[in-house]
Amino acid sequence: MQEVSTLKILQLDDTCTACSACMNVCPRHAISMRENHEGFLYPHVNSDLCITCKLCDKTCPVLNAKHERHDFDAFYGYSSNPDTIKASSSGGAFSAIANLILAQDGVVFGAVFTYGAHLRLEHQSTEDNPLSALMKSKYVQSYIGDSFRRVKELLLKGTKVMFVGTPCQINGLTAYLKKDYDNLLKVDIVCHGVPSMDMLRKHLLHIGFSDLSKICDIDFRPKRYSWVDYLEIKSHRKKYSRHYLFDEYFRNFEESKIIRRSCTSCLSCNGKNRTSDLTLGDFWGYKKAGVELPKEVKGLSLILANTNKGKQLITSIKEEIFHVFPLERQYAEYVYERARGEGTKYAQKKRDTLLSDIYKNGYTQAMNAHAMVTPWYRSKLYDLKLTAKQILKKILKHR
Repeated sequence: MQEVSTLKILQLDDTCTACSACMNVCPRHAISMRENHEGFLYPHVNSDLCITCKLCDKTCPVLNAKHERHDFDAFYGYSSNPDTIKASSSGGAFSAIANLILAQDGVVFGAVFTYGAHLRLEHQSTEDNPLSALMKSKYVQSYIGDSFRRVKELLLKGTKVMFVGTPCQINGLTAYLKKDYDNLLKVDIVCHGVPSMDMLRKHLLHIGFSDLSKICDIDFRPKRYSWVDYLEIKSHRKKYSRHYLFDEYFRNFEESKIIRRSCTSCLSCNGKNRTSDLTLGDFWGYKKAGVELPKEVKGLSLILANTNKGKQLITSIKEEIFHVFPLERQYAEYVYERARGEGTKYAQKKRDTLLSDIYKNGYTQAMNAHAMVTPWYRSKLYDLKLTAKQILKKILKHR
């Protein structure tokens, strides 16, 4: 049995991001990702398999971070296809870029919900899924699995690969690969932080989905009414739909109360130590930039080109596929700051208190104790208000 207590990856605690680079790089497959007392994934080392080569420590992007701020070119845009915009969380940038890769017989990796006996969000590829399964925002941390190894196998074969993840996951992939590949496009997102899959499961049980294996669709951004955060969940017999203001999970996520501890002090989400070629997000600050949202368009994409490779790809997209416009950097910085949310010690204290209550007293009891539960009729009244607005717009449009 090998001594593993000296491994630094096991001593990271609050700074570990669960990027899974350590698990993928281990030559003996001695590292697995397991849930801690708050439901978040952390590396676990099998001492019977570990040979203490310390490749995990040498690869870990947190232990070897440079914390450099990279320049970027900012753009915004939207798909030329209204159906693509409706099926996307923002303006359809991911779909446009992914289809360019697929057109070159490439493979795209992203987060996919797996439904059935073990509900989970995990990284998979278009080799096993339609592109639609990888689309849309999913506000929960994904399980990377062995996807980094699979990416390397494809790259060495000369296959074009697009990998999409949170900034820390992209940093993990970069650290694992140890060099840049011309046939790899790394894409991260403007990240607010990630709740755990365990927290989402608890919420699903709380709102009445007693059998999680029956759930068949989870959509955080269905664009049911417009370009807005909205949680919609379907099972074979039940449907749940709530605006984020009236959903406990969504509200706690927006207020940074259920995100991973490392997210509260992340240096990647605001541009430092970012290793992606492109960053994608919602261009929520378009009004501050003096941009008008076309009436028929429900969502704008923010695109940051962090490398020449990323910039060349974005500027090469044809207008009949995706409309791209240059953007002053200051407005992109605004989106960064908005995404970071509350990163103060006060916010961390609120987060720690809530999670402690959830895992000590139970999810529903904690929601009641923290006055998070909203009466169902308030959500219904809000839906009626949005529906009335839609009807009024249609009437005025045809006058």
